[in-house]
Amino acid sequence: MVVKRERSWVNVAAVPMIVFIMLGAFVFTANPCAAAKNVTVTIVRAVQIDPVDSTNQADFFWYVTLDGDRRACSPHPWAVNDNDISPYWSTTFYNKASGSGQTYTLTIELWDCDCGSSAEDLCDISKVDGYGGSASIATMVYHIDSNTWSGDDTGDGYVSGEESPDSSTGSDEDDCALWFMVSN
Repeated sequence: MVVKRERSWVNVAAVPMIVFIMLGAFVFTANPCAAAKNVTVTIVRAVQIDPVDSTNQADFFWYVTLDGDRRACSPHPWAVNDNDISPYWSTTFYNKASGSGQTYTLTIELWDCDCGSSAEDLCDISKVDGYGGSASIATMVYHIDSNTWSGDDTGDGYVSGEESPDSSTGSDEDDCALWFMVSN
């Protein structure tokens, strides 16, 4: 006598589900590139080199952008009538993907507030020759895994509108200097 065995749908469905869960656990835990890091940019010091305000001293404020996420990193303005400030003002960009070779574009803009006027002055902190717009904004490529960067700053946390190859030394292009730190 042959006994006919009926197949249980519960057992048939359970095998693929177990395989899926095991593969999913492997994919999500075995991928070190999926780690996320927080990136903090701190403005340490800003100094006026050329006169940026025609009537008073500088009224600095700034923006930091990481991979298109632009942040106002200071009250507007941080300090009134002060050509040399050391605010140690930070902003943090959360959950940035890291992995082998992962880079982000990092820009820093330094501005002079003409309070009560719509004519804010973009200070030149880029070593790119020229003045205004992107020629005044410090632009770097940030390597998240090694916490290093290259571009307008070569990794020491200092940018200036009078850095070589900018040829503005001796002419007024609203040149300033800025010190900063990046950590993750």
